Amino acid sequence: MNITALVHTFNEERNIKACLQTLKWADEIVVIDMNSDDKTVEICEDYTENIYSFNRVGFVEPARKYGIEKCNGEWILIVDADERIPLSLSNTLRKIVEEDKYDVIEIPNKNHIFGKWIKHTGWYPDYHPRFFKKGFVTPSDKVHGNFKTKGRKYYLKGLQNSMYHFGYTGSKDFIDKLNRYTDFEVEKMIKKDKKFTIPKMMKSGFYEFRRRYFKYKGYKDGIYGLLISLMRGFYHFLIYVKYWEYLNTREADYEDKYIEIENKIIKEYSKNEFMKR
Repeated sequence: MNITALVHTFNEERNIKACLQTLKWADEIVVIDMNSDDKTVEICEDYTENIYSFNRVGFVEPARKYGIEKCNGEWILIVDADERIPLSLSNTLRKIVEEDKYDVIEIPNKNHIFGKWIKHTGWYPDYHPRFFKKGFVTPSDKVHGNFKTKGRKYYLKGLQNSMYHFGYTGSKDFIDKLNRYTDFEVEKMIKKDKKFTIPKMMKSGFYEFRRRYFKYKGYKDGIYGLLISLMRGFYHFLIYVKYWEYLNTREADYEDKYIEIENKIIKEYSKNEFMKR
């Protein structure tokens, strides 16, 4: 068996069918599902029997190592449910297997948001080592962590060899994921006992915006590049806001304060002679 396509899912009934339809050429499809409660698994059963469950942890990285262990292919192609493999890319990958010149292949991503492919802003080519011989890549267990690779590496060139990534439909989708991912980023800061300062908080968002919009030429993507740069800047700013909350307060503290204020308001009514009449 040459190629195994490895897919990770969680409540992806909207995405998974189209994803698997672009992977039917693979010798094996393995799905690692994080306890979906929609029709994701039911849809997957039409394409493969190799479906395994993994604890729901909120992000995909911990499931990747487990998934690789379940793959029987000499080569592994990691694909997320919101990604698509065009025919031209599949042909290239099969040719690479036949020629056997490399161990790890970095695939460019055509990232989309607001229904548009983003050509700049750091979103293209956005290489990831998603195609590799088993044993030559070790996934990270951190949110958006980098893969550890070894062996002969090759970077694919050309739009025809790019993977389509529909990571965000729009701002609402971005914000939903932003809230979840920033929680994990704060957990990492807590473990490292990072120092908080107001200048660091301010700089984190500003530097990310500047990097996206100017260094990575987000301005060439027009309003799309501007919005992405601003949202990414807010992402980094929010991490520090949440970290400050952790260091100084707790949500329970907020609730206690609100209850204290409420009790004072209610007590005023009980003292008011007019209200007693």
